[in-house]
Amino acid sequence: MDTYADEIDLREYIDILWRWRFLIVGITLVAALAAAAISFFVLKPVYQASVQILAPQAPVPAEVIKSPHFMSLVIDSLDLEDQYDAFSLSRAVSVEASRSSSVLTTICVETESSDLSTRIANEIASQFLAFVRKTHDSTTASSVRYFEEQRAAAQASLAKVRKDLAEFKQTANLVALQNEVSRLAGQITSYLAQEVDGNLRIRELEKGIEELEKELVTVPRTVSGPPDWSGQPTEVPNETYERLSESLAFKKVELGETQTRLQWIASTLPSLKNDYETKCALLLDYQNRLNELESEEAELVAQIASFTDRIGELTTTMPQTTLVSPAVEPVSPVKPHKLLNTVVAAVLGGFMSVLAVFIIEYWRSPRKPAGISQVG
Repeated sequence: MDTYADEIDLREYIDILWRWRFLIVGITLVAALAAAAISFFVLKPVYQASVQILAPQAPVPAEVIKSPHFMSLVIDSLDLEDQYDAFSLSRAVSVEASRSSSVLTTICVETESSDLSTRIANEIASQFLAFVRKTHDSTTASSVRYFEEQRAAAQASLAKVRKDLAEFKQTANLVALQNEVSRLAGQITSYLAQEVDGNLRIRELEKGIEELEKELVTVPRTVSGPPDWSGQPTEVPNETYERLSESLAFKKVELGETQTRLQWIASTLPSLKNDYETKCALLLDYQNRLNELESEEAELVAQIASFTDRIGELTTTMPQTTLVSPAVEPVSPVKPHKLLNTVVAAVLGGFMSVLAVFIIEYWRSPRKPAGISQVG
């Protein structure tokens, strides 16, 4: 039995290829020439122009750029109604976000004219930037109106608060009320001090009166005087007794006056304290109300300043989306790839011709009966 009967004989395959070499070469040349002819003479060149847009907040959405609305704006602006509609122009446009920067977007346009590709790309960028500015202006105007309304409301509230504050200061007369409270406080303090001093003085007077009375008991009212004309002894007033009696009388008078004064102070203090407490409570209420109005005034002033600053920021802020690189008219087309098409056609033609040769040889070679094998 031949052990090499079922093995692949490379020499046999090479022999087959050599016998069919003219067909293989011919088909390969025909495929290459056909591809070259189509690429050079049939297919129209396609030119690509691109623009780059920088949008710091987010990449430019392709759905917006390729939307029928934007495509219609470009067609109307460039008078391309005879060449494109919104959907056919959309197929000629591609939008890609940069891999290195998610906020840098490239818009590519491919047409059969280098000038047209350039104009369409630049017009798309122009329309998009105009759209961004319009949207920004609309949003800014709405925000500015809102903050202006808030500022106007705050200004109206501030005017009312200032009016209430002026009227309150005028009607409350805080200075006079403060002076009255100070006067009452001073008067009460003075009466309390007089009361303390009076009680001390009463104790001193009572003790002095008691001592004088005890002393008067031991002092005679009269003393022996010179004899009269008849030689009889006489009695004259005792000066010590009289001096002590006079001092006692003065002390009793002072004691009475002091007691009367203390009684008047004791009867006057309750009403005076009550008046003082009433005036203090009223003054406290006035001060609290004054503090509330002044705090409200300061808060409204701060709000108005904040609204004014916000309006200034909105009116001076510009949209950050910018055109980084406008489209430049391409020098050479990007399609068709003539040399590449020719090489690919030649490779495919050669492969198909070799495949066809082997198929022909297979069908032309005699088949062995089933169950019969070669014997060596």
